[in-house]
Amino acid sequence: MNKQKFETKCQELYAYEDDMLAKMEEFVKPLNKELNEYGYKAECHLIWFYHNEEKEEDRFSLERKSIFYKRHYSCRIIVILGSVDYSFFDENMDDEHGVMFIESLTAYCMTILRGWAFSKWECNRTVKNLKKIIEEKNKFGVEYIVKKYKLDE
Repeated sequence: MNKQKFETKCQELYAYEDDMLAKMEEFVKPLNKELNEYGYKAECHLIWFYHNEEKEEDRFSLERKSIFYKRHYSCRIIVILGSVDYSFFDENMDDEHGVMFIESLTAYCMTILRGWAFSKWECNRTVKNLKKIIEEKNKFGVEYIVKKYKLDE
């Protein structure tokens, strides 16, 4: 793969990540609106992993860095249901309350059959779980969701 083709693929992957984050935020917007009335929220984030970094603290990032040729890269999407006081970015916060869904979104890595390849996923498992929560909320109310998923503890 030449440098221009590689860079084009990287840009397509970045655009896909941003598009999927926007779609997930739109998907949880109605749920989030109702949760906010009770002091809870649903929020979505992307996190990136750079597996070949020597320093452990450089392997994980809350901000996208460039993909390098033949160096592992992956992006995951996270959806969090919890208190409005909870901040995903505050490392001092207690993260045992609420529920968090993490799913692989994209990757550039070595594969058995294709060699170095770009991969994309559609977050079907997270969407399925969120649909279940929305159905439970519609059937039993927000209080049920708060208690079942321990959003208030």
